[in-house]
Amino acid sequence: MIHNCYTWIHNHRKICNIFLFATLMLTGILVRIWEFGSIPCDINQDEAFAGFEAYSLLHYGIDSSGYSFPVYFTTWGSGMNALEIYLMIPFVSLWGLNTYTIRMPQVVIACLTLWVIFLLTKKIFKTKVCYITLFLTAIMPWHIMLSRWGLESNLAPAFLIFGLYFFVLGLERPCFYILSSLFYGLCLYCYATVWLVVPLVIFLQFLYCAYYKKIKFCRETLTSLLLLFFLAVPLLLFLLINKGLLSEIRTPFFSIPKLVVMRSNEISVNDIGNHFKHFCALLFNQSDNYIVNATNYFGIFYHITLPFFLLGLFFLFYNAIYHFKNNKFSTEIFIVINFAVSFLSGLLINVNITKINSLFLPMMIITSYGLYQIMIRLKKTFVIVLAVYFILFINFTIYYFTDYKEEVKEHFYYGCAEMMEQVQMRNKKVYVTKKLPYPVVLFYSQENVTSYIDSVQYNNYPNAFLDVDSFTRYSYDIDLNHLDKEALYLLDDSYDTAAFLNAGFTIIHSGGTFYIAYMQ
Repeated sequence: MIHNCYTWIHNHRKICNIFLFATLMLTGILVRIWEFGSIPCDINQDEAFAGFEAYSLLHYGIDSSGYSFPVYFTTWGSGMNALEIYLMIPFVSLWGLNTYTIRMPQVVIACLTLWVIFLLTKKIFKTKVCYITLFLTAIMPWHIMLSRWGLESNLAPAFLIFGLYFFVLGLERPCFYILSSLFYGLCLYCYATVWLVVPLVIFLQFLYCAYYKKIKFCRETLTSLLLLFFLAVPLLLFLLINKGLLSEIRTPFFSIPKLVVMRSNEISVNDIGNHFKHFCALLFNQSDNYIVNATNYFGIFYHITLPFFLLGLFFLFYNAIYHFKNNKFSTEIFIVINFAVSFLSGLLINVNITKINSLFLPMMIITSYGLYQIMIRLKKTFVIVLAVYFILFINFTIYYFTDYKEEVKEHFYYGCAEMMEQVQMRNKKVYVTKKLPYPVVLFYSQENVTSYIDSVQYNNYPNAFLDVDSFTRYSYDIDLNHLDKEALYLLDDSYDTAAFLNAGFTIIHSGGTFYIAYMQ
C-alpha cells in the first residue's frame, strides 16, 4: 500500500505540490489573522503611539511634534521609524483608529512574506527547499508573534526578503531591479538598525554579480540605482541634521526633523567581545527575556532548530567554496551574504531580538537547507523531524491562544481600553497612573493633535524618552492626600481603592489591572 501511495504521489506530483503549498500557506495565514486585533489584548505603547501618529497625519496633517509628514518621527523624543505609520493611514481612514487597523499592515506583510520566501527559495535552490522553508516560516513562533501586533521595526525582515527576491529576478529580467530598489529603499524606513545592513547587502550582492558579469548595465539598472538613491537621500539629510550639520527641514508636504535626542551611541565597535557573547547567548537560548518577542518555552524558532541551522550553514559554505573554486555563479551565496551582514551588524550593538530581526528569515532559509540535506540522505529521520516540528507548532498554538494570552497582558495594558471608554463618557479632568503610558491615552482618547501640542508639559525635557506630566485634560500628577472631587482618576491596582471609597468616590473596575474613581 505504501508503495502504491508513493507511486500515486509521483504520478500526480504537480497536484500534490499545489495542495502542499496551499495547505502550508493557509495554515500560516490562519494562525496569523485569527483574532489578531484582540490577541494580544488591548494595546502596546509603541503601536499605540504609531497609531496616534497615523491618525494625526490623516486628520490634521501633522504628527505629535508638529511636523508635516516626517521621514522619521520624533515620537518619544528619540524617534520612531516611519513606514508602518504611513501604511496604517489607509486602514485608519477606512475603518477608524483601533487595534485592527493599526495591526493590519504588519499582518498583511507577514502573510505576503510566506509567499515571497517560498518563491525566493524556489528560485534560488530549485529543489524542495522552498516547501521546507515555507513550512518552517509558517510555524515559526517569532514570525507568528510579530505579525499580530504593530511594532514598526518588525517590518524590516520582510522588506529585506522582498528586496532580495526581486534582485534575484533582476538577474534575468533587469526591470525587476527597480522593484528590488523600491523594497530595499523602503526597508530603510522600517528600522534604523538596517541602515548598515541594506547598503552592505546590496554592495556585496552587486560585487558578486559584477565579478561573474551577471549585472546588465541598462536603463532599468540605472533607474533602480537612481530610485534607491532618491529613497536614501531624505535619511542621509536626517543624519546630517541630527549631527548638527544642517538645519531641520519643514515644508507643508514633508519634514526632516531634528530629534530631541539622537541615540547614535547605541552603535559601537568598542565592545564587540561582550556583544558577541551576548549575541551568542541570545541565539542559543532563543530568548531576550521579553515575552512579546519570544517565549522561553518555544524560543524564536523552536529549540531543536540550531543543529539543523548549523548543518545548513556548513553545506552552504561548502557549496560557496566549491562554486568559487570552479568559477561558477550561484545565487545561494545571497542567503549567506544576508545572514553574514545581519550577524556582523549585531556585533556592533547590545542586541535584543528586535534589534537583530533581519537575521532570522535568512536563518530559517539556511535551516531549511540543512533539513533538505537530511531529507535526501535520511528520509526516515527527516519525517521524524518534521513530525516533531508539527507537534511543537500545535503546542505553541495552543499555548499562544491560552496561557500566553494571559501572560502578556501587562505588556499590552489589559483593561485600559475598557477604562478609557468610561473616561470618554465623562467630561472631567483626568488624573492618570504612571503605569498607563501617555501614547495609550492619546490613542484611545483620539486627542486633537494641535490641542495636544499646545498643552503638553514634560517633566524631563530634553530626553531620549520624554515623560509627559500633563496634556489637555489629562495629568500624571496624582496627590492622594488632596483628592480632586471634580476630577476622574484612572488608576492601576497599585493604588488602594480605600482612600477613594472613604471620600465618596464611585469605583469602576476593568477586567484587568485598571480602574476609575469619580464622584457621581
